[in-house]
Amino acid sequence: MKRAGIILSTVILLTAASCRSSRQYESDDPWLVRITPQLAAALDSCHEFGLFMEGAAFVTDGNRYGYLDRDADLFVGYEYDVASPFYDDLARVSRDFIWGFIDHSGQVVIPLVYDYVADFSEGMAAFHADGPWGYINARGDTVIGPRYRRAGQFHDGLAYIVDDANRYGFVDREGCELFARDSCIFAGRFSEGLAPVLRDGMYGFADRSGNIVIEPQYDEIEAFSCGRAMVRKSFFWGFIDKEGNEVIPLKYLEAHSFSCDRAAVREYGKWGYIGLDGTPITGYSFDDGWDFSQDRAAVCIDSLWGYIDTKGKQVVKPKYRDAWNFVEGMAVVRRDSLWGYINLKGKEIIRPAYSYAFNFNHGVGWVEKTVDGRTRGGLVDRYGNTTFQWGQSLEHGDSP
Repeated sequence: MKRAGIILSTVILLTAASCRSSRQYESDDPWLVRITPQLAAALDSCHEFGLFMEGAAFVTDGNRYGYLDRDADLFVGYEYDVASPFYDDLARVSRDFIWGFIDHSGQVVIPLVYDYVADFSEGMAAFHADGPWGYINARGDTVIGPRYRRAGQFHDGLAYIVDDANRYGFVDREGCELFARDSCIFAGRFSEGLAPVLRDGMYGFADRSGNIVIEPQYDEIEAFSCGRAMVRKSFFWGFIDKEGNEVIPLKYLEAHSFSCDRAAVREYGKWGYIGLDGTPITGYSFDDGWDFSQDRAAVCIDSLWGYIDTKGKQVVKPKYRDAWNFVEGMAVVRRDSLWGYINLKGKEIIRPAYSYAFNFNHGVGWVEKTVDGRTRGGLVDRYGNTTFQWGQSLEHGDSP
């Protein structure tokens, strides 16, 4: 199912939250979805459906699209040629190749007059009309007129843009533009107040005024996380702080960015974990390892995956053929050829019984079964309630 695959990219997220119980996740989520018999029956009547975002999922009768809410109400009939998930309380819809937005009541709040629109983020959405890109607000007012070759989504008050002169930069909500100084160009988004810049094939960092605060001197860099950025010179990785000090020497053949104040690094052919000052948290005893998420990291020993906590203690014995990061207190795991879900304590909440599974999102995860050569896909909640549709399949991507 092509369209559901697009949603997948937005919901397989790596989070670095503290550990909480399943019930706490449910009480904290205003868009929690529970699979009731009514919802299962409503989804079963659809030709295809997408994942639930902000309490609603787009559905199709095979020709046109509408929207179904988590209470099984088809609040938007099958009237659009294309439909997209809800973000910031608005969803993109298209009819006859013209785009606009609807709200949670199903009303058109921004008329279908655009050649194309992007999803809302921080109250702003990029639009395309007769050539260049601009930005509108949630009322449909043009806040930044169309003048860009490319226009990204807003994050932390800034959006990535490319102007007519093919300069890479940022624009704020008032239309003020930001370009890097000293012959540098921006090469990625801001994270923790700094963004990567490129000059003469080497990378450094600039602040939100465009000033170069860490001179371009590295062959490769990653965004700042937990006050540290991964950097590479020649074949070796290390970490710098926001002043540009190499606080962890460039000596690792591979490394991951910090999460939960821990980073996975590879030395002597094995992986281990270090703290913010480079102090080892574990020995170099793992064949592979993921980033920490919700105070857990998946680690591989002798081709089997388990989990450790932030102190390096084993909390789930290596026994799975594959394991993903925790999201909403649940992690996707594979035993032999079948996928299921465990909780933070390692208990199999949904036993491995599926040919594929994806991370939880608002209380449900997408799962698939293959029966008699046909793929059957649908949703499962943390109580094991499911709903399936024949022939649907998300686009399979790499685990996070």
